[in-house]
This record gives sequence, structure tokens and C-alpha cells, in this order.
Amino acid sequence: MNESLDFKLRCLAKESLTRAKKYLAETDNYLIRSAALELRLAIESIVYSRAYKYRDELSCNDLETWQPRKVLDLMLAVNPIAWKGTELSLEVDDTASKTGKRWVKIGAEVSLTLQDVKKHYDALGSFLHTPTLAQLSKSGSPDFLRMRKRCIDISDLIESVLNSNMWNIRINVEVCLPECLRCDQPLRIFVDPKKEVNRGKCFNCGAGYTIKDATDGSPKLKPHQSKIPCVDDQCHGEAILWTDQIVVGYEWACPLCGLEHQISFCASEKAN
Repeated sequence: MNESLDFKLRCLAKESLTRAKKYLAETDNYLIRSAALELRLAIESIVYSRAYKYRDELSCNDLETWQPRKVLDLMLAVNPIAWKGTELSLEVDDTASKTGKRWVKIGAEVSLTLQDVKKHYDALGSFLHTPTLAQLSKSGSPDFLRMRKRCIDISDLIESVLNSNMWNIRINVEVCLPECLRCDQPLRIFVDPKKEVNRGKCFNCGAGYTIKDATDGSPKLKPHQSKIPCVDDQCHGEAILWTDQIVVGYEWACPLCGLEHQISFCASEKAN
């Protein structure tokens, strides 16, 4: 990938926003649909631009995902503070201050959040379709006044995001442990320092963990595992499976007797 791809996506978002504002300035109500389409494209470009910063942690299949909400979910699974706004300040000498120091704000970033995408993206999509029979029976015709107001509000939000003098700033609060319990590779999990309990996955094998007290110097790690007893009543063996392994078709052998097991759906007689 080109190293400037995130910048190009921001430019695409600005171009889409410009066209949307042009359509909204017209009196033709049917151009509102064109504005809604451009605003959706702007949201997509902003989300993909941010996702580019996480390209090393996202899989190739993840990077093929086009729905902004799904892309955001994938990013938040990697870093729970991926879409929080950022403000950067610098401490400088100031002889007039009591402390001899003062903070100077360098810049701030307004981020498009998951809540913003959930609230606006699908709403814009609904403007691109003919109203359903139920909607037409209720209102008689599209409510262009409501559509225009909603598009203007979304346009203002996108403009505030794109006008930030800082953008795509990535901040990580990271818990590092010697090794993953499944793949033995170094374990790195990004956490939200404001939460007592965080969830994360190994970037190498996808093994899941719950982390408590992540920022107090002694994090408590709980792997997402379950003990599965051997189906042979005469055997007391138990296999330990990770949550992502408990799917139909997964196979393993009992560690005690060696009996082959497989997860499958089944139906049984209802107990009276």
C-alpha cells in the first residue's frame, strides 16, 4: 500500500463533502439524495483513512471489509480507544507562571465515532431508496424538509472532523506480557485505561483474553478457555479449548485416552 493512502482518503472525503454541500444549497429537493450519497462516501473515506493506521493489526480479510460500522468494530477490537478524539499540548517555560511552566495547546482532533456512524450512515442510506408502501401510506410523500435538515447536520459534523488540524493520531495504552498461552509469541493487548476490565486478542493467533487492572502495574489475565470433558464416561480426561475453537466441525483428541472428538449440532428427546 502507498504510505500516503490515508491522506488520499481524507482528500476524497473533502471532495465528497464539497459536492454534498453544493447539492444541499440547491432548491431541487431531489438533489438531496445526491447529497446523501456523497455524505455516505465521505464517512466511508474517513473510516478507511483511520483504519489504514491499523493495517499491521488487521488481517487481509479485515481490510477487504467495506461497511464502515464493521470496519470500526474491527478497529475497536484491536484498540478500544481507537476512535477517541485527541488533544495535544506542550509544556513550555513561563517565568510569569507560579510554577514556571504552562501548557500550550498545539492542536486537537475531532473524531468520527462508532456512535456517529451508527446514527447517521444507515439514515443516509434510507434516503437513497424509494419509500416503502407503509411509509408512503403514512406520509404520502418523502419528507424532504426532514431529509435536508438531517443532511445539513451530518455535513456539519463531517466538516468539523475534516477541519481538525490534527488527524488520525493513534494513541495506544498497551499491556505487554512475555508470551501468549496458545502460540507462545509475545502478547500485546491494547486497553482502555478508564476501564477496570478490558478484552483483547493475540495479534498472532487470535486467542482471546480478559484483562483486569491493566494499568496498575500488575494486570490480571484470564484466557478465554473452557474445559470440555471426554465423552467416554469411563475417562476423566478434559480438553481445554479456546472460545474461538468451539465451533461446529472443530476436532481434538482427549489428552488422557486419545479418543477423537468433534463439535456438532444435535437434537435430543425433550425431557418430561
